[in-house]
Amino acid sequence: MRVAQFESFSRAARALGMPVSTVSRKGTALEERLGVTLLQRTTRKLSLTAQGRAYYNQCSEPLSHLFDAERVLSQTQKKPEGLLRISAPVILGQETFYAFLSSFLKTYPGIQVDLFVTNLFLDLIVEDIDVAIRFGELPDSSLKRCTESRSV
Repeated sequence: MRVAQFESFSRAARALGMPVSTVSRKGTALEERLGVTLLQRTTRKLSLTAQGRAYYNQCSEPLSHLFDAERVLSQTQKKPEGLLRISAPVILGQETFYAFLSSFLKTYPGIQVDLFVTNLFLDLIVEDIDVAIRFGELPDSSLKRCTESRSV
């Protein structure tokens, strides 16, 4: 598609961030797979054949939709969203922790938080909790322990 758009292997390669040889090889492989010549190549010019133009016309709209869909997905990956379930001990249920949580929610407006402030050791799997902040020994050794200290 890019070769047809730019009418050049080198310009298409730059746009795709690939070596010219790779783009050329992929074009040749596509022609071999389809059993038709898509591009008319000369030393000075590259143009679509009739079959190449027909193929380009058929592929351009679906590929455009695919690129749009990928862009939307990649944008959502850059912007975290969804429900985050947090369990924290009562000692953290104070103004400083709430200020930290408020700042976090302003930074990531697509995230919603369910906060469980309790000293009970909830079952993280059963309760579907994503993050638990606890002090002391962990009764279950399969849980990951964070020993890093950070200021809230």
